[in-house]
Amino acid sequence: MTASLVLGMTSSQTGHAGLIEDLSVSGYIREGISVNLADPKISPSDDKDDKYDVSMARTSIRADVTGRISDVDFTVVGRFSREMMTDYLSRLEEGGAGNEAMLSTIISEFGIGSPREGDLSAIYDEDAEIREAYFDFQALKNTKVRVGKQIVTFGETDFFQALDVFHGMDLRWRNFLEEPEELYQPLILFNSETYVPALDGTLQVVLRPGLDDADDIGTRIGLNGGRWAPDGLRTFDVFGSQTIGAPYNLEHPEGDKDDLTGALRWSSTLGSINYQLMWLHQFQPEVVINSRFAPYKTAPESPIAEAIYPIVDTFGLSANGYVPLGDIVWATEIAYTPDKPYNAGSSPLLNVLDLSVNSFQPRDLYLLGGYNGVVEKDTLRTMVRGETTIDLMKYLKTNRPSLFSVQVFDTWIMDFDESDDIVDLPAYSATKDEHSTIVTAGLFLNYDLDRINVGLASGFDVTYGGYFLLPSITFAYGDHWRIRAEADLFYPNGDELNNTHLFGTLNNSDQLYLRVSYQY
Repeated sequence: MTASLVLGMTSSQTGHAGLIEDLSVSGYIREGISVNLADPKISPSDDKDDKYDVSMARTSIRADVTGRISDVDFTVVGRFSREMMTDYLSRLEEGGAGNEAMLSTIISEFGIGSPREGDLSAIYDEDAEIREAYFDFQALKNTKVRVGKQIVTFGETDFFQALDVFHGMDLRWRNFLEEPEELYQPLILFNSETYVPALDGTLQVVLRPGLDDADDIGTRIGLNGGRWAPDGLRTFDVFGSQTIGAPYNLEHPEGDKDDLTGALRWSSTLGSINYQLMWLHQFQPEVVINSRFAPYKTAPESPIAEAIYPIVDTFGLSANGYVPLGDIVWATEIAYTPDKPYNAGSSPLLNVLDLSVNSFQPRDLYLLGGYNGVVEKDTLRTMVRGETTIDLMKYLKTNRPSLFSVQVFDTWIMDFDESDDIVDLPAYSATKDEHSTIVTAGLFLNYDLDRINVGLASGFDVTYGGYFLLPSITFAYGDHWRIRAEADLFYPNGDELNNTHLFGTLNNSDQLYLRVSYQY
């Protein structure tokens, strides 16, 4: 179904055409604009002030088409996105972002020649792609089946995931700040749910036969350059470079896109507690660098390194319930991954050089950590969240009690050894501690019968320092218009370029974000 045909249909139309019954079309037309609230350093030698420049002007159209053919329901979700090449993005392209030739970018930093111009539209733009297309049918009395390209979510978390790791995400255009639904990488799956009356529970079986494109595997981060690349590296295309970078390899023996992956999930109740037990055999969403200097299973074909997504097993438990004392809704996740691969080597590869040309130091290329190989460590991720309502109507004039939520997320490397020199993020040089803990919180206020909604989300890195604040306000006008204004504010622990823990990579990435949606 073409985009023009979908958009030509009337919103929420019902009826039938031939064999198709209950046809319905919904979706949105959306414009997203972001403006820099800080001066990002796009390269080590950059001295231009880009504060208040427009960093994104993105137009998206989405159409969700549902219907029924005989006893089979179908769903097709399409999305189209185009970005205006703003002056700021054009400057990033001229500096080498998205150029698949990082060597030319590095050489230019020494004052030798100019970098090859990049193409960020290849990263940010989406043609009229089919994000989801699947059929639902009742296979047996207690078994329903969904087959096709789809999204299956696991767990209970927001922002940072413990169990919701079956799909990767595309974080290059909006990082982790957008709704997960907009960031997931859908996969071609067989997905069945069977209710077992004797045990009062449901067994879900998810199989991925290996028919997906390489671009649909794993979480893609901003190391192709662009507005969400780390401070000082917004013109460096690490994952596209075939020379000294680390191009993606989805045919590695530990992570071949054609391999069968899947998941099992048992859902039931224990008293008043809802719980799920699950096993996921899937591509690790975090990328791993396979270095030629210390190969992982097999040497990369590229000259220096490659980026891979190893297949791992994760065993998990999630549960939620209600505590009357304090009126608290709680949720928890526990995810155990044996032999989880991590990169090692905190000394950046180019630190072996000791040159200085035009004030550029090779050690400024702090991204080249993690090239000392891969170590496998048993890892336990846990999450605990509590939510309650607070009556602030008298003080803040809200129209109903406000939702307050706190979440604690911890990653424990169980057989941790400091001498392993594990880096916190692949391709960066900052090292991991045995425990990495992040606390997030959110307060949400409702006004004018929920037509005006104010939120404040925040997160604090207990282990490495730094925090973020996301104040926002959303206006709902009738059934169609939704306007959201948000500030994305990051406060890393110090402002040095070599602070490469998570919030350090977001240094000078503050944004003012305005999103206008027409829902049809």
